[in-house]
Amino acid sequence: MHQHRREMEQTKKGNQRQTQSLIRVDLKAMATMTIYESSRCGVCRQVVPRLRRMAERRGVKVEVVNVDNCTEERCREVKAVPTVMVDGREVRDMKQLAELLK
Repeated sequence: MHQHRREMEQTKKGNQRQTQSLIRVDLKAMATMTIYESSRCGVCRQVVPRLRRMAERRGVKVEVVNVDNCTEERCREVKAVPTVMVDGREVRDMKQLAELLK
């Protein structure tokens, strides 16, 4: 029984690695990652520089927009900060994004 359980766990880990590598390829191919932040946001000050460095190491173009000074239409659509958009689509799971960019 223990051997069967180990085999299942190994298969699960192998599937996760395949999925992550496929997603990494997609991340490298994406055009732009836009990060919306606020200078008053403590989480933004911690997370945004790390996300930016990780993305740039992977060759992903990064644009950081401060919503405090932004008058563009796209900034009005942001409901919370930090918000990460990849090719115009919002990324809702920041932990997954950070994991993929490692």
